[in-house]
Amino acid sequence: MIKKELKKINLTHPQFVVLASLAYLSQNENEVTQVMISKLSEIDVMTVSQILSLLEKHHFVERKEHSRDTRAKVVMLKKKGEEILKTAVPLIEKIDELFFGKLNSHEEQFKHFLVQLNKE
Repeated sequence: MIKKELKKINLTHPQFVVLASLAYLSQNENEVTQVMISKLSEIDVMTVSQILSLLEKHHFVERKEHSRDTRAKVVMLKKKGEEILKTAVPLIEKIDELFFGKLNSHEEQFKHFLVQLNKE
């Protein structure tokens, strides 16, 4: 469902994840790097770089050199990126509500089981 809805606004799910990660990190960080996005999104750095290249071509993000680390790229969300997120986030939230809403009163138990499954 997510892929289908995002396709309507010309975004892939990984692109959405990278944009959302960037927006989240930008709230508390002055200089968000590709590595930071990679860690948060759990998408490898090379793939994040490729996704950012495409997002840059669509004028959703801008990359430039880090002020202190010339090897690092700082990624900034542009106005067009903010606008696409304002459209995409409610779509994703609505799908999540539909999907997880089926759990009703069992949601907390479900979350508990997911945590258990994720333990090493």
